[in-house]
Amino acid sequence: MTEGEIKFAVHVESPEYRQLLVEAIMVLTLVADMEIPSIGGIIHIDRIVHMANDLFDHDQVSSFFFI
Repeated sequence: MTEGEIKFAVHVESPEYRQLLVEAIMVLTLVADMEIPSIGGIIHIDRIVHMANDLFDHDQVSSFFFI
């Protein structure tokens, strides 16, 4: 298996991260159902979820120190 294969990701990622991916795909599916001519090119869902998770972690650490 290589890192690019979905099976590899399923085996090594946490259940929470997989859930975030599923929810992001569901949101993009809703967007695809709308009558929009185009939303652009390739959408890298894993990058979006990874960035969102990093923002969440950063926010959690920041709020911890300001309590």
